[in-house]
Amino acid sequence: MNHSLLYADDFPADDRTTGHLVALLNQSTADTLDLAFQTQRAHRSAKGHNSGELRVVFEYLHHQLSTYVDDFENRARSLGGHTLGTHRIHGALAIDTSHRPDAQASPVLLNDLVDSCGEYAGRMRRAIRTSARLGHHDTAHFYTGVSWGMDKTLWMLTAHKQA
Repeated sequence: MNHSLLYADDFPADDRTTGHLVALLNQSTADTLDLAFQTQRAHRSAKGHNSGELRVVFEYLHHQLSTYVDDFENRARSLGGHTLGTHRIHGALAIDTSHRPDAQASPVLLNDLVDSCGEYAGRMRRAIRTSARLGHHDTAHFYTGVSWGMDKTLWMLTAHKQA
């Protein structure tokens, strides 16, 4: 049995659909890298009475986002596409509107990160709908997993905000 043909029907049939999905995955990679760098900065900059707890949460989130970056790139390649490959290119694509580079206090960093994660989760939900509309339910399911993970992260961040 030829296993490479076993799943051939799962992939989009035309190059245009594949191109849209790969572009979506590359955009998601860029957004994820941007959020990961923001999380890393928050981890280094956290100060105050609960900074130790926040650092643990930020470290968890950074690891989670790093995994997503790998997964987005692997998904794009599995569809026959190419990944962009450089941080400079990804940085040019990133769409984070809430990040304040001058923020230093832990509560401000946490608030900014909650806002950024919320916007990111919204983009993942739009990616679910886009993938489903393009007829690629495996990619939609993949984005659903990312969305669920971000819901959990937002819950954790919000709980620390209220503490």
